Amino acid sequence: MFDGGWCAGRNDPLQWFEVDARRLMKFTGVVTQGRSSLWSSDWVSSYKVLLSNDSHSWVTLKNGSRDLIFSANREKEIPVLNTFPKPVVARYIRVNPRSWYASGGICMRVEIMGCPMPGDHRSRHTHTLTHAVI
Repeated sequence: MFDGGWCAGRNDPLQWFEVDARRLMKFTGVVTQGRSSLWSSDWVSSYKVLLSNDSHSWVTLKNGSRDLIFSANREKEIPVLNTFPKPVVARYIRVNPRSWYASGGICMRVEIMGCPMPGDHRSRHTHTLTHAVI
């Protein structure tokens, strides 16, 4: 009871939270919070964002040639908004935790910011995501 949020199966940097928008979306940012729990303190303190159009090939958002790592939470309750420098179009988005509260685990509440692309009413599409440099 009162333990709301997603928690990874293990505490390692190979975990991710994935959303299938079921259509092309213009993603603009991510809001994170820690897990809502009376019994534990769990939150993600940094993460990467990956995008895909087919759920097989993934592209990491970059800042120039380096992977973009977003700063996230310093405690479990205050929401942290990270907006992308430029919107990115894709169907799937992953949040890949890179660091977390040392006395807790990889747990978070996530809100993905964005809007549907005009005219793309299909659940399948043919666009190819080749890069996501921001």
